[in-house]
Amino acid sequence: MSDPLRLMETWSSEGGPAVQASAEAVEVWTELANVARDELVRTGIPTVVHAHGESWAEASPGAVLEVNAGPPYGVVVRWMPAVAEPDDAAEQYLTAAKDLLEETMYSVLSAANFQTLIEKVGSDSYIFRVLKRPYLILE
Repeated sequence: MSDPLRLMETWSSEGGPAVQASAEAVEVWTELANVARDELVRTGIPTVVHAHGESWAEASPGAVLEVNAGPPYGVVVRWMPAVAEPDDAAEQYLTAAKDLLEETMYSVLSAANFQTLIEKVGSDSYIFRVLKRPYLILE
């Protein structure tokens, strides 16, 4: 099953430990993340794909398309700040900047006709998902 929303729904409804998505699903999501990365790079947003199994230390600061074999499953838009452990004064600013930049990346992909979804998690947190590639790649 390569539908990340169905995997999330199954995991949420059954409770217990999360299952890992199949290798085939992760491969499909990785291909999707690479197409989305190419679109973001084309518009001037340098982006890396953070593949399943890589440590976060390998991800450079900036735009990241994260491929998740476990919850939250699928391709998720992330922004990694250059400051790994901000002090209290900078944390609120960096969180606001991170949210704004993730939303901007999501908006660019939506405008390029990728199927996208914003999922609200908790009271003030969101997951910006990329679900499917566009039927037409704009050039």
